[in-house]
Amino acid sequence: MHWHMQVAYDLLHYTDLPLQEIMNRCGYTSMPTFSRTYRRWWHTSPQRARIAARNRGDIGKYAL
Repeated sequence: MHWHMQVAYDLLHYTDLPLQEIMNRCGYTSMPTFSRTYRRWWHTSPQRARIAARNRGDIGKYAL
């Protein structure tokens, strides 16, 4: 679980991949399940994490 959530965090914060693609790369098939798990782990939703990263200018630092 830790590895999946760390990958989700990194992909959300440092790439411009769509949330659906990040969810799939982390092994989830349901957006509600992914969002709920991410929120429990990081105490924020994936959407809010993406917005915060965008405001800091972190999005797109890395290309896959």
